[in-house]
Amino acid sequence: MANWPSVQSPKATAQQALPCPVTVENDVRIAFDGAFIGASAGVLILAGTGSMAWASRNESGAAPVRVGGWGDVFGDEGSAYWIGAQALVIASRTLDGRANQPRFTQALLDHLHLAPEQLAGWVYHVADRRASVAALARQVSAWAGAGDSAAIELLHAAAGHLAEHVSAAWRAIGLQGPPVWSYAGGVFTNPLIAEQLRHQLGTAPRSPRLPPIGGALWRAAHNAGWNPDNSWIEHLSSSLRSTLALPSTSPFPM
Repeated sequence: MANWPSVQSPKATAQQALPCPVTVENDVRIAFDGAFIGASAGVLILAGTGSMAWASRNESGAAPVRVGGWGDVFGDEGSAYWIGAQALVIASRTLDGRANQPRFTQALLDHLHLAPEQLAGWVYHVADRRASVAALARQVSAWAGAGDSAAIELLHAAAGHLAEHVSAAWRAIGLQGPPVWSYAGGVFTNPLIAEQLRHQLGTAPRSPRLPPIGGALWRAAHNAGWNPDNSWIEHLSSSLRSTLALPSTSPFPM
């Protein structure tokens, strides 16, 4: 049996660095806290480089539920990484003659400044492959906006995966009907994904009361005994939106 080196827990590391009580939470749980302050139940779907849903029935005392978040090797469906990886699949299949998306494929090669025979080398030798592949999602979004059918279809597929996350999480907390849901992560700046997700779930999202960092600040204030009331939350929301240059309204077309 291998003797693995002992690794100090993140909470222990943080506790050593800070002279106050420390809480270490999953980042999607923190985003959930920010989005659903004061709500009885809901699902937070986060789609950035990766993807995960977090759901809770706050009034029931039941344990929260997470769906997804398995990582890029066999999960993260609907995320920026997944979109970028699927873009590479479309290109490779087209170059082989197994698919027929020449405009999409040429746009991808032009963006990367590659000849067709260089594509595999770029994928397997690029620095920080996960971030580099995820960055391709921005281009897919732009191509979809310009009317490319392959890009549009790819974003529809991403929205389908994210909707599955939300539906599964809603069922897992024992609720039926259209879910109460909110969102976080850069993938949701794309209006096509936003609209598709709303269509598939049958309900519009709840605008997050606070962005993810606000969830962390709210929990810290709560744990410190500050009693962060609605006035405090609204002031924090306004301050964060100004500081982070966040939109004052949902990116979802209503």
